[in-house]
Amino acid sequence: FFEMATELLATVDSALAADDFVTAIRACEDLETGMAGDDVTTTITYMQQLFLYIIVDDLENARHLWRRIPESLKTANPELEACWTVGKCIWQNTNVPGAFVALQAGWSAPVSSIAAKAAATIRTRQLDLLSKAYTKISLVSGALALGLDEAEALRVFNKAGWMHQPETGLLDVVAPPPMPQRFDGLDQLAYLTDQVTFLETRSVTKA
Repeated sequence: FFEMATELLATVDSALAADDFVTAIRACEDLETGMAGDDVTTTITYMQQLFLYIIVDDLENARHLWRRIPESLKTANPELEACWTVGKCIWQNTNVPGAFVALQAGWSAPVSSIAAKAAATIRTRQLDLLSKAYTKISLVSGALALGLDEAEALRVFNKAGWMHQPETGLLDVVAPPPMPQRFDGLDQLAYLTDQVTFLETRSVTKA
């Protein structure tokens, strides 16, 4: 298995460099089935696999992976626990800002790049959800939803074409371009509902 594991690890690295997350996940899953490396390599692979599931929004598999990871590795590696904290916050649907806080941890070199990719992907999904749910939103609440300070968030919103009204603190939301109608199931609907509810509890002003 050693030679195969070496090839699979190289596949994960090259796929991540190309943002080919599907190929990277498959390689990680193949590695998991024959995991026999040292604890450091094994832990890094688990963290990469968890982050990959988060990136592709497959929280069900992320949760099952976390259950399969040996307890000895969990207790010996706080960074592995921190990685799952990100997934747990998203799994609960109502604490995406908590995921951004967890992502601000000082990640080690082997996972810092994929952690940054996870943060960017989650932020893109949040922006898409906001654009579908609101016609106006406060800058404060929008920044909270993206896990950014107000100045950084405003740059993101301006890039998306949203207009800020300084006198009211509100943003005029620009809806995303129409896409072919596709219903992804009750889980996506429930996720959107939870996100809207979360923002409403923080006094988000809707049109």
